[in-house]
Amino acid sequence: MELHDNMKPEVQPICAAQQRLSKKKDDLADPVDYRDVVVDEITAHLNSTMKFGGVDEEEDRTSPAKAAGSSLRFTEVKRDSENVRFRLAYGAIHVDGTVLDPEDATYEQKLRGKATVFPYRASLIAREGHTRGILAIEVRGRSCPLTAVVRGLKMASDVPWRLKPFANLADRSAMENFIRRGEIVGARFEKWSFESDGQPKRRAVEMAVHTKDLSVIGRVVARDSRRAA
Repeated sequence: MELHDNMKPEVQPICAAQQRLSKKKDDLADPVDYRDVVVDEITAHLNSTMKFGGVDEEEDRTSPAKAAGSSLRFTEVKRDSENVRFRLAYGAIHVDGTVLDPEDATYEQKLRGKATVFPYRASLIAREGHTRGILAIEVRGRSCPLTAVVRGLKMASDVPWRLKPFANLADRSAMENFIRRGEIVGARFEKWSFESDGQPKRRAVEMAVHTKDLSVIGRVVARDSRRAA
């Protein structure tokens, strides 16, 4: 995770960030610790609803229903030694759907234009003398509001300070290490889709291997997951 002064390309040290005051190279504000700044900024916006257009694929994989954007609320922020801890609520804004009470104690409510949010935790980890930091965000199922948190932090900032993520560095490092040292003994490929009732279903998978002298194309048809059970 890198810190920038709005859209300016220069990377600012998270613990000693300097805002550019003019186009002059040396016209910079006094250094500030972004960890303290972000606590003040988010504290001023606690429990305020932030609305974003669009929902990234990695943020909304838990439902086959389409979304018309997303909403986020920061509910808590605090400095914890060298780190900053956040609590937030995030979820997609629905384009359709209805809330039903299984006990029929309340009337049904239409979901269109409303957001269903869930609690998440996040931590900004930064150290003196290091340009980059780590933004760790809780995952629920396959949903992680990384982009929404980054946009929310910028929206709450007056400068505005902007965090630029480099996602999945740990996964990339693990994969590169696997490629260097691993030995492949087999492979499994699955392709999923959703039925109209929201149930997952395995679909056909195609795999092609091409070499200079030979091309091999294989097709595997997986059984319906419900019938397979």
